[in-house]
This record gives sequence, C-alpha cells and structure tokens, in this order.
Amino acid sequence: MNRISLSSVLLALATAAAVLTPACSSAPLNLSASNRVPAAEGTVKAAEAKNGNTSIALKVKTLAPPQKVDAAATTYVVWARPLAAVRTPAGNMERLTVNLGALKVDQSLNGSLETVTPFREFELFVTAEPSATVTAPSNQALLWTTVKR
Repeated sequence: MNRISLSSVLLALATAAAVLTPACSSAPLNLSASNRVPAAEGTVKAAEAKNGNTSIALKVKTLAPPQKVDAAATTYVVWARPLAAVRTPAGNMERLTVNLGALKVDQSLNGSLETVTPFREFELFVTAEPSATVTAPSNQALLWTTVKR
C-alpha cells in the first residue's frame, strides 16, 4: 500500500494556494488626492509577481474627466518613480519616472489599471496628460502613494 506523508500533502496544498492566489493579494494602499480632484478616491494593491516584478492593481472612483482638470488633457497617466536611484543604460544613477499606462475613466467616473513594474519601492502617481504616450509627467500629481514591498 502506498502511503503519503502529511508533510507531502501540506506542501502540495501550500504550492496550490501560492499558484492560485491572485498576484495582487496584499492589503490595498489608499491614494492621497490633490485639491484639484478633491472628490477622487483611489486604492492600489501591489504584490510580487511570479517573475519577481511588482504587480499593480489600481482603482479610482469619482475622478473627474481629465479635460475638467486640465483643458489640454485627454487622459490620465499612471507613473512610477523608484525611491532610490537606478543605473540608466548610459551608466548614470537617476530616479527615472516611468509611464505605466493610461487610466481610463468611465462615465461613472471610475477607472482601473492593472500592470507591472520592475520597481519594489516606488512613488505611484497619476497626472492628467494630453496623450497616453507622453514620456514625462507634465502636470502635478493628482493622486499618489508610496509603495514598498
């Protein structure tokens, strides 16, 4: 008769739980809001992804349409800036700001974005921009928080 040890069963259950648990299972962080969007609220969940990057699940509500915040804006962009300087391809140490993607806001003024970043500790913030493809933030942060994992 084939016997299975209790430790083998527990190891199998722990492995299954780790695989089946969503990447963003940490407690959500609240975002602070600028006085330019006083009704806006947001949360972000950040957790280690399978590949060691940080997975991000950002949710906002009651965020005004971008053109109401800035006449030239057509979208919101989510940014990450590491807390520590990183080495650039040119060999310089800089705190690069990275465009993580556009935050689409629906007619109910709710929005979300799920993405990843290689940063473990970083500032996460949202700006109103004229295009989703901008390479540097052009406005002040409207929503922000600091992520540390």
